[in-house]
Amino acid sequence: MSKLQSDLDRLAAESCASRAGNRCLLLPGNCIYFAATGIGRCGYFERSVLPADPSLQSRYAAQFQLESDQNIGTCASCGTSYEKRSNRQKYCGHCGESERRKRKAASERQRRAKQV
Repeated sequence: MSKLQSDLDRLAAESCASRAGNRCLLLPGNCIYFAATGIGRCGYFERSVLPADPSLQSRYAAQFQLESDQNIGTCASCGTSYEKRSNRQKYCGHCGESERRKRKAASERQRRAKQV
């Protein structure tokens, strides 16, 4: 485990209000900072908990090559953080696909209803 990961774990354990044990109260399942896959991204943690430790925040930004908060978005569907590819993007990649399918299906239903 890297020094950055252990420092993030410590800060999340001490200061994150959405954690209960290793469980996340905002998302189903375990806190992404304790996932076996490595460092995760959590919008709540990045906006509310991480600014309490400026040195850790700068190391975290360097790890993800974040220049500013403008590149980080919060998914309107699931609430997770993602790196924005445009200023109009509302959803993370996974939710964006499902939202696009929902809109397309609704549009097709409306089109078919007009034809009858």
